[in-house]
Amino acid sequence: MKHSGDDRFTFNGEETLFDLQDFWEYYASDILDSRIRGAIAEFIVNKALNVNIFMQGWQPFDIIYGAYRIEVKSSGYVHNTTTDHLSKPVFNISKRQVYLDETKWTKPKRNSDYYIFALFACKDVREADTMKLEQWEFYIVPTSYLNEHYDNSKTISLSVVQSIGKKASYNTLRDTLNDLILSIEGDAACENKQEDYYEEGEE
Repeated sequence: MKHSGDDRFTFNGEETLFDLQDFWEYYASDILDSRIRGAIAEFIVNKALNVNIFMQGWQPFDIIYGAYRIEVKSSGYVHNTTTDHLSKPVFNISKRQVYLDETKWTKPKRNSDYYIFALFACKDVREADTMKLEQWEFYIVPTSYLNEHYDNSKTISLSVVQSIGKKASYNTLRDTLNDLILSIEGDAACENKQEDYYEEGEE
């Protein structure tokens, strides 16, 4: 169920004095917290791709871009407890089971067509602000490549991501992804799937 920020909590049918925006400020105001950073990365990619679909936690991937399933993974050098020591960015690429029914799960696998690795690249905690989109870098890797070369890996280093991924900034991410799809699947497949995208993604 999707709510807006001004929806109020209720008690026995009566509205209280606090709303969902109050909860969001309570839970997610510290946007350098690594737990919140992952959700922010998904949100930024969602907006960069002009998909505009709210998060659905039950999906085994993060974003549907036309006919393509996108998994977004984030990492960074600094977070809310950083002082002088920079973290070493590492990305999770572990396989996941998908729930089918009360007794059945799929075998562990990667459930997307593409990974977008979102690096919060700022190294100065005093300047770090995950809302400044120029402080992010993005690297796109086909899931098929990870399955072929890193099938049993649970994590992948930044240096590897940078060596195998197509780099993009916020304002080039959509075109870079489209170009990669085109180079892999060809004109006809890309055109057909982008038609699906515009039907779903444009407001």
